[in-house]
Order: sequence, then C-alpha cells, then structure tokens
Amino acid sequence: ERNATKNERKQFERDVVYYMKENIAILNLFINQPCVRKIKSDIAYTTEELIANLGGILGLSIGASVITLFEILWHIFLFLISSLNFGRRNKSPKKLSSL
Repeated sequence: ERNATKNERKQFERDVVYYMKENIAILNLFINQPCVRKIKSDIAYTTEELIANLGGILGLSIGASVITLFEILWHIFLFLISSLNFGRRNKSPKKLSSL
C-alpha cells in the first residue's frame, strides 16, 4: 500500500515536470540603460500659514477667534484671583468682641 502511494507520487512529479517542460516559457529581459527618476515632494507650512489655517478651522467649526481665547483665559485668571482672595479672607483671624 505504501509503495503504491510512493509510485503514484513519483508519477505525479514526473507528470508535473513533463507539463512544465512542454508549457512553460522562459523570458529574459535586458535593459540597456536603466533610468530611475526620483521625485521628492515636501509640503511645508510656514508659521504664519499654520496659525492662519488653525484660526480659520477654529473660526468655522466653533466660532472661536484669538480674542475669544484671550477672553476665556482672562476669565479663568479672574476666577483664580478671586478664589485666592476668598481663601485668604476666610483664613484671617477673627477679632474677639470685648465684654
């Protein structure tokens, strides 16, 4: 039984080799002078263009501008100052009233 499968395998290999000999073509290509063109493209933004593009995108998407951002920072600053002053007022020693 094992010999039959070995013989079948060898016959199959011979058939494949015969088929390849009859139906396979070999093609050799020779290039006289290979030419390669290298293209390098680099997209660079200047700082001004980057700021302008970001400002435009923010303006279109959320209606924000540089002035709006400064106003938000100003209000945060005022909130921090007022909360620091409020904390100092609560920590000051209380005067005792005289009897």
